[in-house]
Amino acid sequence: MKSNNENEIKYYIDRGISASSLERPEMKRMINDIKSSKLDLIFAYDFSRISREVIDSAIFLKLIKKYKVELKCLYDDIKNETASDRFGSFVKFSYNQYEREKVSERTNTGLDYIVNVKHRYPFGGPILFGYRRDKDKNLVIDDENADLVKRAFIMASENKKIKEIKEFLNDNQSKKKFINETVKYLLTNEKYIGVMNYKGKRYDDIIPKIIDKNLYEKVSRIISRRPYKDNDKYYFDQVLVCGNCGIVLRCTHGTSHTGEKHYYYKCKKCKKMISQKKLEKKITILNFNGNGDEEKIKKLKNKKYSLKKRINKIRERYVDKQFTDREFLSLILPLEDELTVIERTLKRYKSMYRKQLYADMVTDEDKKNYIQANFQMITVDLESKRILDIIYKDI
Repeated sequence: MKSNNENEIKYYIDRGISASSLERPEMKRMINDIKSSKLDLIFAYDFSRISREVIDSAIFLKLIKKYKVELKCLYDDIKNETASDRFGSFVKFSYNQYEREKVSERTNTGLDYIVNVKHRYPFGGPILFGYRRDKDKNLVIDDENADLVKRAFIMASENKKIKEIKEFLNDNQSKKKFINETVKYLLTNEKYIGVMNYKGKRYDDIIPKIIDKNLYEKVSRIISRRPYKDNDKYYFDQVLVCGNCGIVLRCTHGTSHTGEKHYYYKCKKCKKMISQKKLEKKITILNFNGNGDEEKIKKLKNKKYSLKKRINKIRERYVDKQFTDREFLSLILPLEDELTVIERTLKRYKSMYRKQLYADMVTDEDKKNYIQANFQMITVDLESKRILDIIYKDI
C-alpha cells in the first residue's frame, strides 16, 4: 500500500460474487487504485479469487506489471517476470477456468436431478415470504404469513396503492421489512400460484400455491393498466456505480425554491452525487456520436481476424502432431477466450447503434426503459462528473 502510513491495508471483498469476471464492484475499485498508483502489494488467498477466466487473468497480470504492483497468493505461485513464468501461469489459468466450468456443470446436473427426478425445490438463499422450509428443504406454506400475502393480493385487486399495502405488511409482521419494490415483486411473483420457472421450463408440482390463479391474473391486469412505478423518475436506478469505492449509487432528490424536483444519484460512502440531467446529456451525446467507437470497432474487427488466423494455424499444427495435448491447450485456450471477449464487446457496441436514440425518448417511462434495457453498469467519477466505464447489456 502506497501512503504516508506504511502499514495501511485496504481490503477488497466481493462477497457472494463469482470470480468469473473482473466486472465486480470491489475488483473494479482495486483496479482503479492500481491505476492511481495507490497500491504496491496485493495479497490473495489464491489467484482463482482474482479471476477464473484466462483472458481476465492475463489482463490483470499485464496491469500489475505495468504499474509495478507485486502479487502474493497464499496458496498459489503466480509468476509474471519472464516468458516462461507467464507460460506456466497461463497453464494454471486454463486449469482454474476448467475447474470453474466443471463445478458449474456438476451444479447444474445436481439441480436438474433435484427438479426433474426428485421434484423438489432446487434453490437456496432467502425464503420467499409466506413460505418456510421443511426438513427436505422444500418450500411449504407458512400459514401466518401466507394469510398476509393473500390479504396483500386482495388489497391490490381493490386498487389499493403500493404504499398502503407496504404499510399493512410492515404493521402486521416483523419477519421482513417491505419497501415499494419488494411489494411489487411479491404481487408479480408466479411462485404464489404454484408456478416455478427453471431453465425456461415451467413447473406447477413443486411449490404449493397460496394465491388463486384468477386473483393473481386480476392483480396482473390492474398493474399492467396502472403500473406501480413509484421511482419512474429515476432512470438510472441500480445502474450507476461509484468509480471510487465501487458501490451502487442511491436515488435521491432535491427541490428548488420554485418547487421543482431535481433527481440525483448519491454514493452513501463518499457522500458525493451526480445529477440525472448531467447524466442524460452525457448519454445523449454518447448515443449520437458513438463516443468515437468507430475506430475501436475497426481495431476490434482487425484483432478478431488476426486471432482467428492464429487459432486456425495452431489447430493445423496440432493436427500435424507438432504440439502435445498440453501445449495445444495452453496455447489455444487463451486465444479462444480472447476471441470470445472481442465478439461480446463488438456485440455490445453494435447494440448502441439501434434505430431509437435516447433523444427520441419523451416520457419518464420510455427514458427509464431505454436506460434499463441498454446499460448493465455505468461507472462514474463523482468528483469530475465523468463516465469512467460502461458495460452494455447484450441484445
